[in-house]
Amino acid sequence: MQLQWEKTLISAMGVAVREVQNQEQTLEVRLAEDMPDIGHIICGWGQPLLRGKGWNGDSMSVSGGIMAWILYAPEDGSDPRCVEGWLPFQLKWNLPKTEHDGVIRCDILLRGVDARVLSARKMMLRAQISAMGEALESQEVACVSCGEVPQHI
Repeated sequence: MQLQWEKTLISAMGVAVREVQNQEQTLEVRLAEDMPDIGHIICGWGQPLLRGKGWNGDSMSVSGGIMAWILYAPEDGSDPRCVEGWLPFQLKWNLPKTEHDGVIRCDILLRGVDARVLSARKMMLRAQISAMGEALESQEVACVSCGEVPQHI
């Protein structure tokens, strides 16, 4: 007995682009007038935020920023203080020519946040991100299945 295979076309999302991009952003932060001078930096941390994404025919782009905080010890020995900064980013991926827009997925990973003292009133804030961008588009995919399966198989 022969098996017969049937092909059925189904609509599915196919990957047009899947690519990682790395980016580093810097920001010079000045202390507010009511904050004491910087003695030394204790630590830094942050959170990446995705604000927008767009499919532009032959490219896709995402934009957002990193909300970062730096904890520092004042020069006068008072309690540690925290300053914050916003580091915007924009990423772009080239796409193969498509007939219609698809779905954009992007995962942002914060790789590191650090700061260094420039003067008693300024610090340089630096953050690194990695972004996995995916462009998914609708495709017709052949799904193969076996029609009649004999009982002994």
